[in-house]
Amino acid sequence: MTSALTLLYLAVLFAPIVTPFVALGAAAALVRRARARVPGSGWPPGGGTCALVLLLAGSVAFGAYAWGVMSGPLLDPGQWCSAQGVAGDRVVTRMSLPVSVRCVTSDGHGTEMVGSWINPTVCTGLAVAALAVGAWAAALRYRLTPLSPDAAALARATARTPHAGGAVRRRAVGGSRFPR
Repeated sequence: MTSALTLLYLAVLFAPIVTPFVALGAAAALVRRARARVPGSGWPPGGGTCALVLLLAGSVAFGAYAWGVMSGPLLDPGQWCSAQGVAGDRVVTRMSLPVSVRCVTSDGHGTEMVGSWINPTVCTGLAVAALAVGAWAAALRYRLTPLSPDAAALARATARTPHAGGAVRRRAVGGSRFPR
């Protein structure tokens, strides 16, 4: 159990440093996919595209969460609060969701130390990640649904159409979205 907590602590500790690189890599891969996309092949998105959106949104949400959690004292709360400009006797309070780290003085006034952008970023990232999982499930369901006999016959009949110059060109129907 101790080793799992240590790994979790290290993940949260290094997430603000690592997640921007993960997010930039996923965004670059999404741009490459968008440039290689065949026109008219928008829905449903492929599983790889959904996985990249999930990775991008999840890394942004986890990085923002880790940044908010780590925006508090790690060793001595008293010194940290006085360094932040909170005068008098104080206590540090923490909340996990929504992310909150506050220096509360003895008279009840609190100073929030987590940036105002943290919680909306975490919630937006989680919502986009949930939408990516839903799109992934819809794409999987769409691809696993068998064609009716009439639709299969139509797909076979229209898979090869004459081009304006007389050549025959393959039209992407059903299977791969990328030309061969």
